[in-house]
Amino acid sequence: MRHPWSIARRIAVVHVALVAAIALFSVWSAYLQAREVALRVEERHVQGVTTLVARDPALVSALRAGDAPALQAGIDGWIAEAQVSWLTVMDPEGMRLASWRPEQVGVRYPRPVDAVVAGDTVVELSSTGAAGRSVRALAPVVDPEDGTVLGVVTTGVQISDVAIMAQA
Repeated sequence: MRHPWSIARRIAVVHVALVAAIALFSVWSAYLQAREVALRVEERHVQGVTTLVARDPALVSALRAGDAPALQAGIDGWIAEAQVSWLTVMDPEGMRLASWRPEQVGVRYPRPVDAVVAGDTVVELSSTGAAGRSVRALAPVVDPEDGTVLGVVTTGVQISDVAIMAQA
């Protein structure tokens, strides 16, 4: 029995299917690479701005004085200046003193902050919490006069695959 398609047509269909598969694989690989690069850029951005906010003299002064209203009043300004989605200020034990979500004030941060209090800046990719999928960083607020850790600042940006692709 004779096949309805000629050998040339069958070879052409196989070639087209192969080229289409290679193209799809290439697009998918490029997307994954762009997403990874964009996430790394966001991590560096959040880490840098969190460290800068943690050194802000107004923040250090308010923490040193235990002035929670001044901390809460500064949240919106620090968020705008740092170009982040949110910002929270905590004491060295992880209790929120001021937050982008005021109802979270007085609620303990869900993760340990020991590494941050020890002087490290921590950056993490998270898909849980009030902000949803995000890149966040935690940095110690250090008193420049005596070197003690007065508190912890966390900032972050919400991320989505669409936003990542727009940046790439």
